[in-house]
Amino acid sequence: MDSIKAVKGLSPYMGQNEHLSIYINGVRFDEMLSKINESYRGLIPAWLDYYDREFAPSMREKQYVLEKTKLSDEPTLLPIMLCPDDFDFSCTVITVEVICEQDTVIWKRFGIDTTPFDSNETELPKCIGKEITWFCGIGPFVFAKSAYMQCIAAFAITQ
Repeated sequence: MDSIKAVKGLSPYMGQNEHLSIYINGVRFDEMLSKINESYRGLIPAWLDYYDREFAPSMREKQYVLEKTKLSDEPTLLPIMLCPDDFDFSCTVITVEVICEQDTVIWKRFGIDTTPFDSNETELPKCIGKEITWFCGIGPFVFAKSAYMQCIAAFAITQ
């Protein structure tokens, strides 16, 4: 079984601003992703509450991520990492396919969302999850459901 934890610390491109990061098996997740593409180093969790409260599309993205963190009987595509510059779906979005079983949560596969972004869309998920280029060489990861839920709870995305 793999481990998943939320750990507060520093990461590239965020200066001295500490934030929670996702660690899998003791390794910060963006560090894992950087083995696929160095430009993924420094991506930050979409679970952080850095959404622009003054901008309706950003708040729709926040709500979308919040909904997708809820476990389901059906496989779910969850935006998991975002670019720290914009922290929205207009830039780099790393997605994970989540499968929930009785006592485990599986992160089956990961990819970069290449769906064309349209900031004028009034609903989601039209601009997310339609086109994903799946990665090779990372995952799957199998977590105890309790550890997974504890990690999500640490981020405390509020509505």
